[in-house]
Amino acid sequence: MIKNLSKRESQIFTLCILVSLIYIGVQFVYKPIKLQEDFFQQEINATKKKIKKSMNILKKEKSVKETYDQYLENFGQKLSDQQEMNRIFSEIEVAAKKADIKIIDMKPRRIKEEDFFKNFSFTIQTQGTMSLITKFLYFLEQKPYYFQIEEVRLEKRSTRSEDIRCEIVASRILLDPAK
Repeated sequence: MIKNLSKRESQIFTLCILVSLIYIGVQFVYKPIKLQEDFFQQEINATKKKIKKSMNILKKEKSVKETYDQYLENFGQKLSDQQEMNRIFSEIEVAAKKADIKIIDMKPRRIKEEDFFKNFSFTIQTQGTMSLITKFLYFLEQKPYYFQIEEVRLEKRSTRSEDIRCEIVASRILLDPAK
């Protein structure tokens, strides 16, 4: 059948076959490869963004580490839980002496362990005038103690005396260096 075609028909037939092959090549070879290339290019761009973000984080790592080390030095737990609680109680006694206030009782509460820190909580019962109690509370919250005052209960025992009995619930958060 192809042999019976004229030269012109043969050229048109060849041109049609060539156009068909080009169409098939574009549809079934070039377009899938182009789609795959676009997909991989998107993946590359997303990965580049992640790498850039990670590089920025790594750049900040040194300053964050230095800051963390400073906090760990100031607020890190250096002793066992029991020794740390004893140290806290001795610091409270020093603050009470500075404030000229009488401590009646000190009781530890449960130590709350969180992800990267421990919360040492305790109850203090004191007795003194209102100005001495506020001075004591001020000392507890300031440097070098940094206690958090969570609760204060005041009770006047006698109408004749200026002394007030005060129950304070306070805590200190210490970073856990093991974590």
